[in-house]
Order: sequence, then structure tokens, then C-alpha cells
Amino acid sequence: MKKAILYLLLFGAYIAHAQTISITINGGTEKSVKITLPVNGYYGLPNTKTYTLNEQSGIQVPNGLKTAGNIAIGYNGKTTRVFVEPGESLHVNITVAGKKQITDADGPNAAGIKLAEKLSHPFYQSGARTYFKKDSTMAGIVTLIKRDIDRETQPFDSLMVLKKITPAFYSGIKRDILCYYASVKAAVILVEYARSTYDVKHPTYKASLNKDMEAAWPEIYKNFPPDEYAAGSPDFYYYAKDYIMWYKTMYLGSKAGTYQAHPYNAENQYDMKYMAFDSYFTGKLKEYLLAMYLYEELLQQDYQPQLVQLYNRFNATYPASAYTTYLTPAVNNINTYLAKARENFKPNQRLLASSTINNFDELMVNFKGKTVFIDMWATWCGPCKAEFEFNPDLKKYLADNKVEMLYISMDKDNADKQWQEMIKYYDLSGNHVRTTDNLRTDLMNRFWDGKGYSIPRYVIVKDGVIVEKDALRPADKQKLYEQIGKYL
Repeated sequence: MKKAILYLLLFGAYIAHAQTISITINGGTEKSVKITLPVNGYYGLPNTKTYTLNEQSGIQVPNGLKTAGNIAIGYNGKTTRVFVEPGESLHVNITVAGKKQITDADGPNAAGIKLAEKLSHPFYQSGARTYFKKDSTMAGIVTLIKRDIDRETQPFDSLMVLKKITPAFYSGIKRDILCYYASVKAAVILVEYARSTYDVKHPTYKASLNKDMEAAWPEIYKNFPPDEYAAGSPDFYYYAKDYIMWYKTMYLGSKAGTYQAHPYNAENQYDMKYMAFDSYFTGKLKEYLLAMYLYEELLQQDYQPQLVQLYNRFNATYPASAYTTYLTPAVNNINTYLAKARENFKPNQRLLASSTINNFDELMVNFKGKTVFIDMWATWCGPCKAEFEFNPDLKKYLADNKVEMLYISMDKDNADKQWQEMIKYYDLSGNHVRTTDNLRTDLMNRFWDGKGYSIPRYVIVKDGVIVEKDALRPADKQKLYEQIGKYL
């Protein structure tokens, strides 16, 4: 009996060990590691937990995966993906060497993990542009991509023959490579197709899609369908999204005459896209894609009431969904936003007469003899809105030093309502102006040499003279305050 109990204890200890992923950091200074796991075998949702390194610079992560897949290890601002099988014992070493991070692993797929680390895939849309610059014909692009697929997969073929990787790893890495390059090929075509949807006066308008691309588009989805197998790839959501939005809804819909009758617009775009996923997919895959669509749109922080309605619809359809927990916080933010939007402006929120201001000099007439800190932003600009987190400290510094705050929104007329709502929601105290076409053009010429614009952009002006054309961000706090202090 004692032997049986001892055996069970030892067996239980072995199982606990076998289901643990050990990660050791060598040479780093940061003390935390972020681990992101798939949810139900799918990627994209922030199923992330932060671990603190122990005295041996390591962490232990329970391996609760039910299907083989990638976990993401975030350290020192970089992310490493490591393939893990259910119940697998795996030890990962990450060595920080200057700006590089080198990953090694101990386990049945160590050689494959090491090789996979060398794969360098830029965002698929960037990859598409790179191939198009090399060869604008579809046949030429397909040849280039096939060459790169062969170059990337052949080393894994060799490892599989030598039995240095498991069949699950081999299948997973080939799927991920094929999904990435299928996304790239489809993106090459949709970028060209998009030109045919522009207004005829647009400088890059194109009347129709090239015949070779038109013929190649369905072949991409025939050869690598956006199905359950493909869904195991980290790049899958964007592949499926482009398939639904561009190929099925817009391209095939336009050919059939259904898209012209119901094109996307501000009032229906979220409903139409949600229903497109709902119509073309089924089962677990549909639930995941609907959740991912909502998550991606909520992430934009546009605070659209339509998204709350779709969230409620999703909850009614999937009342026990594992994905809901990742959607709820953003939906709560929308409800808070809508409540704030109904409030009146505060006395310290001054809206200037936007329609009468046509250039920067006219704008600065409002601030004669004063030092002004300018924040150029827009309602659609995520990084701009992220900087608002640091406004309380900035507000106090500016008030203490009698510096004027001016927010210049680069939004166009159709965003006027949302611009005013966001001033209230983010509690942006100070002076506000939304650009006319003339003012926006003048700002582009003055600050970006007439070559479009990039925001957020911060400027310091003293008595109408630009003294810092590209000032520090509010996130820089004390360094920014010292920069402003030079002009008090």
C-alpha cells in the first residue's frame, strides 16, 4: 500500500512537471515576462498573464494547452513565439545580447524552435508591397513567393526526416508559413482591387483589376481555404477578414450586384461586417471570428453604439463564450463614453471658431504674448489618445506656469460630433480647434513639407513664433516640462 501511495505521488509529481513550461532569462534587466496563450486554440485575443522572475531569473508557466500551438513570450519589448504541445515538458532560454534576443529550448522540438526563431515575416500587407515592387505581374509574384516558401520549409523537411521535430510541430510550422504567404498573395490583389473602388478623380484610381490578378484571387482561397485547419495559424484572422470583406462581400458582391445595393457606410458598416462573418462561417470558427471582429473594432476606441448592440447580440448567441471576458471592458468604456458625451462642456474647455480659421497664423492670433503647447491629434488616432493618459500632470504644470494648451484636431467635417464628444470623454481642458481643409493644408505645408501628415505631433509656440517644431510627448513628463520651461 505504501509503495502504491509512493508511486502515485511520484507519478503525480511527474505529470505536474511534464505540464510546466520553464522559462529562463539570461542577461536581461527587466523583472517581468508576459505570456500570451491561445484561447480555444485560436490567436489574437489578449489572454496574457504577467510573471515576475524568481531569484534564478526564471518563471514556471502551467502548460494547460489542449491543442498544440504557439505561446508568445514577451520580454524587454520583444515577442518570441514558441511551439508547445499539450502535456509537454519544455525549458526555454532567452538570452539578451545587446539589442538581440536569442532563444534556445530543451525538448523534443528544440531544433525546430531554434530554426523557427529565424523566420522573419513583416506584417503581411508590408510583405505584399515588397513583392509588388519586385514584380507587378501576378505570375512573377507567385514565383517569388513559392521560392520563399520552399526556402523556409525545406529546413523543416530535413528536421522531420531526421526525426528532430514531432509531426505536430512540422504540421504547425508548415501551416503557419503557408497561411502567411497566402495572406500576402491575397493582399497584393486586394490592394490593386481597392483602387477600382476609389472615386474616379482619385490620383490612384484604376478602372478594373488586372486579369491575371482576377484569375489568381479565387485560386488562393481554393489552395489554402480559410477553414479550421488554417485557423490554427497566428496570421489567420486577417486572412479570413480579407477573404470576407474584400473578396466575398465587395468583389464577388459587386460582380453579382449585391454590394452596390448595400455598400458600407457609417450607419451600417459594423453590422454588415459582423453579418458577413456570421453568414459565411459556422461552429466554433464563427464564434471566434465574430469575437475577434468585435475585439479589433473595440480596440480602435471609436466608441460606436453599434458595437454595444453587436456585443449584446454576441452574448445572446454565445452566453457562455470564453471570449466575452476580453470584450466586456471595452464595451463598458463605450457606455461610459456615451454618458460623458451627453454632458455639457466644462468652463475650461474652449472651442474656437474652427470654420473661420484658415491658417496657422490666424490661429495664433488668439494667443498673443503667450507660450502655447500644441497637441495635434484626431479621433481615429490611437497613439494620440494613448497620450491623454498623461494629461493630469501636464495640465497641472501648464496651469502653474500660465502656459496655454491648444488641441488641434486634424479631423474632417464628418467627425465634428465625435470630436466634441471625445473632448468631454478624455476631459481635454484647454483650447480646441478642428481643422478646415485650408488650415489642414497649411499645417501640412508648415510642419510636414506638404507631404501629408503624421500624428500625434507636439509643438511649442511663444508669442506666435514656433520655437519647438517637434516637441516631446506628454509621456516624457519631466523632460517635456523642462523643454517648455525654456520659453516661459
